[in-house]
Amino acid sequence: VTLNETADTGGQVVTLSSDQTIPDLPASITVPAGQTTATFEFTPPGVATVQNYSIHATSAGATVDAPLTISPAGLFKVSFSPPSVITGGTTTATIYMTGQVGPAGKLVQFNDGTGSGSTSLIFAPGETRRSVTVTAPSVNTDATYTATASSSGESTTTSWTAKAYAVSSFKVTPTTITGGNVAQILVQLNSVAPTGGIPVYFSNSVNIGIPVSVTIPAGKSSAGISFRTFGVNSMITPLVTAGANGHIDKTLGMTINPASLANAAFSPIIVTGGVPATLRLTLDGDTGSAGASGTLSSGDASLTLPSSFSIAAGQRSTTVTATTVAVDADTVMPATVVLNGVTFNPSLGVRRAVALSAIPGTSSVVGGRKVNVSIRLNGKAGPSGTTFTLTSSNGHATAPASVTVPAGATAVSFQVTTTSTGGASIPVNILCAGPAGVGTVTASFTIN
Repeated sequence: VTLNETADTGGQVVTLSSDQTIPDLPASITVPAGQTTATFEFTPPGVATVQNYSIHATSAGATVDAPLTISPAGLFKVSFSPPSVITGGTTTATIYMTGQVGPAGKLVQFNDGTGSGSTSLIFAPGETRRSVTVTAPSVNTDATYTATASSSGESTTTSWTAKAYAVSSFKVTPTTITGGNVAQILVQLNSVAPTGGIPVYFSNSVNIGIPVSVTIPAGKSSAGISFRTFGVNSMITPLVTAGANGHIDKTLGMTINPASLANAAFSPIIVTGGVPATLRLTLDGDTGSAGASGTLSSGDASLTLPSSFSIAAGQRSTTVTATTVAVDADTVMPATVVLNGVTFNPSLGVRRAVALSAIPGTSSVVGGRKVNVSIRLNGKAGPSGTTFTLTSSNGHATAPASVTVPAGATAVSFQVTTTSTGGASIPVNILCAGPAGVGTVTASFTIN
């Protein structure tokens, strides 16, 4: 609205009207003080045919007219929200008009482009848009469709997409692993799986033990699974793929390393000289089809080991027998194990034999007779033998000053000479004292 001069203080009110009813037309507008123009908005009513209107503006006794031609609302556009949807899912298609539908309403035919036929939509008077739910068809690959809205010879189109189930993320942890150990797979779909779940299939360029498939359960979008890799003879770098609906969606690389020596230990870790021990050799994974072999050596002449060892295909450990000899003193004996450049140095403690018992040939004897006593060790005596100092607790029993268990023997015997006690029963202890660390044992009997 434009005045022929600026509005006075307080502004100037202009009355508005129309020769036909326009519900949204304001009754008046005020031109601000000092201004000559003012602007207002209104929504034209829906019409069935082209209509010519006249808008009247009146102020201070003067009236001016503005002609307005209102055309019937036509199709404006079709839009989808969301514009892409997973197979079996739903999206909303909205048909927009260029304005309000006239008093007779409007019939619009909508076709989603999937071949499922058309849907009739009746726009009520005054409506500007109408929505319809569209279900995405079952597809194995992403498919784009053209939807069409048509009415009275006019039409408008747009595109939307039905997406196939696919693997959106694929991880193997760890990606570098020693053959024979367990890895984890995590797959993520691009949507929540429907009833019955969605199978995801795996393949690999080299068979490493990965499972054929895993099923994403209904209502879930991801799933995990563990698998044990196969042992390998040398490092390999296979490619692993994952996909749904017969497609390869994701590919990643792995590194599978051959097993190497992880531990070498004696059991038990301490033995008495002359007693064998078991050496267990353990790998950090499974061997490949060729198995594995290494070398053994001893750092002490008193410890004997095989010169080599082997571990069968698909296994991760083996044992060998270590033999020892009797020693004169406790000794720590080193060994060396080598496999594929990895070395371990386990040690075996070898102890000298210690006194186990001193046993008389009888628990009582008549004075004047001799008693045989046997000293036993818990193993073989060392190269120097083991000497015991003998002491009697009573003068009626006489033992040698000492006795020696010969090298390699486990026992020695000696005789105790007794004398008459004059009719009394006298207890006797023969104390057998070995070298430091060997211990002391006692033979006890009674002289009658």
